[in-house]
Amino acid sequence: MINVVRNTVTPRPDLFFNRKIGPQRTGRGLKVPLSAFKALKDRFGCTVNDAVLAVVSEALHRWFKSRGEVVPETVRVFCPVSVRGDDSRGRIGNQISGMVLELPTGDLTMEDRLRRIKITTGDLKRTRQAVAADKLAGLADWAPPSLLVLAGRLMSNPQAGANINVTNIPGPQFPLYSGGAQLLEVWPFAPLYPSMGLGVAIVSYNGDAYFGLTADPGIVPDVEEFTACLREAAVECTALASRSA
Repeated sequence: MINVVRNTVTPRPDLFFNRKIGPQRTGRGLKVPLSAFKALKDRFGCTVNDAVLAVVSEALHRWFKSRGEVVPETVRVFCPVSVRGDDSRGRIGNQISGMVLELPTGDLTMEDRLRRIKITTGDLKRTRQAVAADKLAGLADWAPPSLLVLAGRLMSNPQAGANINVTNIPGPQFPLYSGGAQLLEVWPFAPLYPSMGLGVAIVSYNGDAYFGLTADPGIVPDVEEFTACLREAAVECTALASRSA
């Protein structure tokens, strides 16, 4: 628990889109075949979420370079993570928490990004730096009140300490219907957190992954450029999956 607090409250290195947000919003979307992420999962022993994060990491790298920005070696990302163990699979109820991780955005190949992210997310889960929200109640037996208050604030304010929020939600891999009409696509758009002018949400549905980008146009006027970088990164991801086949 102490590691969770330390990592989350450490001051972040602010990027150009980490400013006070205004009232306006703009959005873009991108659809990518889910099969590419699954192929990387099978080849490298990572998760689909690791592969998605690798694409976001590559896109951020390309975007920073195209804008003439100094490309940071890492970008701090908040993302939800499942902490459900094998013994609890199939049970009712979510076991979801969040973790703040350093996404590698330096000059790396897609394969190197994926391997680093796999190690990072695996280490966070193994060391329990991602803690299920329902476990916090059990801390009352031993944790001092000040720590419990801080933990509660962290859980209710997950963006603390991160540069950007990346939410990946696995959806049903079969078509849904309502009144006889098939749901063709699902486009996620998450709200922006304070001092985060850009957010990324991903939902998988019926064989595809849908990326929804939300931005404050006063801070990120070139969200279309980031979308293009994301598309290029997805193509590279697909190419890596093809080479791995």
